[in-house]
Amino acid sequence: MWTARLEQEAAAMRKRWWHRRTRAAGSPCVCEHAWMALPTCTLCYGTGVELLRGRVCSCVYRAIFRQCLTYYRNRQPSTSTVAEWRADFILTAARALDSEQFRVLRQHLVAQRPWFAFVPASERGNFYHRLYVLEARLGHAFAYGRPYALWPIHEYFSSSRRPLHGYVLCPTAHAA
Repeated sequence: MWTARLEQEAAAMRKRWWHRRTRAAGSPCVCEHAWMALPTCTLCYGTGVELLRGRVCSCVYRAIFRQCLTYYRNRQPSTSTVAEWRADFILTAARALDSEQFRVLRQHLVAQRPWFAFVPASERGNFYHRLYVLEARLGHAFAYGRPYALWPIHEYFSSSRRPLHGYVLCPTAHAA
């Protein structure tokens, strides 16, 4: 009974958020980026918006982080622009994280060292929980970075950058 009620509330929230295209300036809306949300997420049920809080779900920010991390791993600094992007990736991460989190980022995610190099086997669950929080924090920092956001990646490399705004997840909200 409780799960059926929760499913009804989730369906109602999805309908409300999908049809609400205009938002106040500065507040994020994921109407165009619901495809980034995990369908199995228990907070947003694949909508990209947390049902209880009405904000962008952390699974969307983790997806943004993973896209940036994949690009960082797969691209070698062959041009100066790619080298700048990679440097901005590391510098943004250093600003957004404390020293212990930054060490985990460099060694576990970038250098791909195994989890047991950091914690004993009994702390594995806590390690991955902290890792998910780290990924969400960096995804937010990459999406809303100033003066130029690192995500979406193709806009970082375009000739016309959007200064001082970061990426707006719902561009129709800021139309004149």
